[in-house]
Parts: sequence; structure tokens; C-alpha cells
Amino acid sequence: MNAEIKNFAELAEQDHEILINIAASSKEETVYNIEVLSNNFARSEVINEETFLSALELDDSHAFARDWNGSTVYGVDVFYNTPIITSYEDNGNEVYFYGRYNESGNWNGTCILNTYNGDNLVSIFEGVYQNGNLFSYKRVDDEKDGTWLVTDRISQDNYNMGKTWRYSKSNEFVKTFDAETIKEKQIITVDEFLNSTNERLMSYYKGNTSNGLYNDSTGKAYLIKYKDDGNLDYLYVGKMKDGYPNDNTGKVWSVAWGHANDGYHYYDGNFYGKDQKVNYSFKPMSKDEIEGIINPKDFDYPLTGLIDSGL
Repeated sequence: MNAEIKNFAELAEQDHEILINIAASSKEETVYNIEVLSNNFARSEVINEETFLSALELDDSHAFARDWNGSTVYGVDVFYNTPIITSYEDNGNEVYFYGRYNESGNWNGTCILNTYNGDNLVSIFEGVYQNGNLFSYKRVDDEKDGTWLVTDRISQDNYNMGKTWRYSKSNEFVKTFDAETIKEKQIITVDEFLNSTNERLMSYYKGNTSNGLYNDSTGKAYLIKYKDDGNLDYLYVGKMKDGYPNDNTGKVWSVAWGHANDGYHYYDGNFYGKDQKVNYSFKPMSKDEIEGIINPKDFDYPLTGLIDSGL
């Protein structure tokens, strides 16, 4: 796996350029709000515990869509490379789709799914497609534990590289429109979600994932968890396997707030994942000792409480 890993900064820059080109090309475009007649259009599917748009199955021999008053019926070819908005029901939820497909019958450019249960937002999927291939994606999910899970990732052959945030959830995102009245600006992107929420950051992970779990063999992944007061609760740097720290190189290290609220403790050595019951010997350390080991500039978010100077 390691030999296949590309430079994240280079891929992120490429992703940024793709998004700029898409935005520039669609600035003056008309977005059509239509009722798609196919039952399988813009459906999501789960592959290896990751959600993607299912492959398109377009039939140009039948009517593809109509406007909401039913006065005009359209064929598939009318909307090649044209942004459309449509909606449908899926397992009791109401799904709103924004995106486009090309002449080859493949998703192309930015495609977004907003899913609501009743009037409350439960998920956002925002994928950048290149002729049917998912290049990168962002997600927001209303988790069963009452938190928001946010991801921003670049897709590789057998893993995804990027970032994952977990936020508290104290408020709902409520829609104020229906299928016939929705406008393009009411389709919520992941960045718009983040910019409009004041929820508390609970954790941040930077590294690879696969099968919907933290899996990273580079040794460079890290996980930060925060306490309710915003101070650091836990920091781990090293390999991950199936969602847990798992690294036997002897070079892994971690810092955690003591269970007795007695300050920060430090550990270096090996981590053995979820299957082995091990008592790790975390040693109490002064903040001066920790600051001599940890460089806060190595992390995207401040280690508040541990190193108050921030980034």
C-alpha cells in the first residue's frame, strides 16, 4: 500500500484546480429543477462501508424527466453536461440531488446529495466525479450517537486519504422548501454546513481510511480528541488498523489526560489494536517535558491545554 500512496498536497492542489474549473464553467449556467422519471437515478450505494453514487443507467428510448407541472417531457440527451436538481424518496427519507451527467452516461463534475428525515438534515454527500470515477468527496452524517461526522477525502484504489472531524450536535438543520420550490442555493455543501454551525469539535483524524474505518500503515496518521471544555483529551500518532491504534514499530507515542484529572500523561512504545488487552504505562509528565517532545506545528488543530501557545 505504501508504494501506491501519492503526495497529498499535490492531489489536494489537483482537486482544487478541478473544482475551480468546474465552478468557472458553470457560473452562467441555468440549473433545471425537474422530476426524473427513473426510479434508480442518483441513488446512493454502499461499497465497503463507503457511500457513492450508483452508476447511471440511462435509457434514451423512453422519457427521462418532466417539469413539475407535467406539461413538458424531456429525453436523456436534453440534459447532457447540464446541472439539474431533482428529488426522490429513499427508505423513508427525502433526497435532493444536484449534479450532472455527460454524453457517456457517467457522472461528471460536482454531484451533491442532501438527505432529510422529515425536515431535518441527516446527511450530505458531495463528490467530484471525472467521467464516472469518484476523484474526491466530502460527507456529513448525523450519527446514531448524536454527533455530526464530517469527512474530506481523496479516493485511491483501495483506500481514501484525507481528514475526518466529529462535532457535537445540539441543533438540527431544518429545510424550508419542497421538491417543486427548491433552488440551487438551498442545496447545502459540506463547507456551507461547517461555516454555519457553532458545534463543538470533539475529534479530528488525519490519515487514510478503508472499509469505512481508520486504516493507515504509514505511521504518520494522528488522532486528536478534545474534552468538553475544548482542551486536549487524547493525542495519538502512529499506524491505525480497523479504527484503532495499532503499531508495533516501537516508535508510536500518545498523550492523554489522566483519568484522575491529574494532568497529562505520556506513552511511547507499541500499540496493539482492539483485540489485545494491554495496560499501557502512561507516565505523568510536566508541560515543559511534553513541549520538548511535541511540536504543535505538526498538527492542523491546536493542542489547547497541553500547549497553550497553539499553532
